[in-house]
Amino acid sequence: MNELSEITLLSGGAEVARSCAEEIRTLYDDTFSKAPFEWLDSDSETHHREFEALLREETFSVVVGRFRGELVAFAYGFALPVDHRWWAGFSDDLPADLVLEYPGRTFALIDLAVSGSCRGRGWGGRVVSRLLDGRREERAILSVQPAAVDTQSIYRHWGWTLVGRKGPIDGASPPYWDIFVKPISG
Repeated sequence: MNELSEITLLSGGAEVARSCAEEIRTLYDDTFSKAPFEWLDSDSETHHREFEALLREETFSVVVGRFRGELVAFAYGFALPVDHRWWAGFSDDLPADLVLEYPGRTFALIDLAVSGSCRGRGWGGRVVSRLLDGRREERAILSVQPAAVDTQSIYRHWGWTLVGRKGPIDGASPPYWDIFVKPISG
């Protein structure tokens, strides 16, 4: 068996996420508390609260990846409601057809993390592909910290397109975020 096939993926909703919430939190903290990401002392607790709130979203879905029993990757998100604020606060005007929202148009990939020791094996791409496979939305959206240029390069390689920089966002760390979109086949 080759190394790439040794990752075991599990897809689901809130029940799957709850069953490994502490492992997700640990991997999230380990991933995003290091350069190039901006990290505040309060970010772990903030993420935990936001993650718990997402679990109440009807359209929430998650994929976790395990290697030799250890959780080494995850991705999760939910369908954006029509009245979300993702398209507000850009420094440049965006095309009207891009920012137009209607029910079922956009899935938000909220977080993706892969353990540092497991990067470069294609597992992040597999986790994201599994998360988006079978989604009914037309497209996906995600945000990346501007300093995370390697992360942005990976997303571009996977077919995501940078549509603009959002910010400054009051109270956000960092105050600016780069927004990417990708068409998905439902």
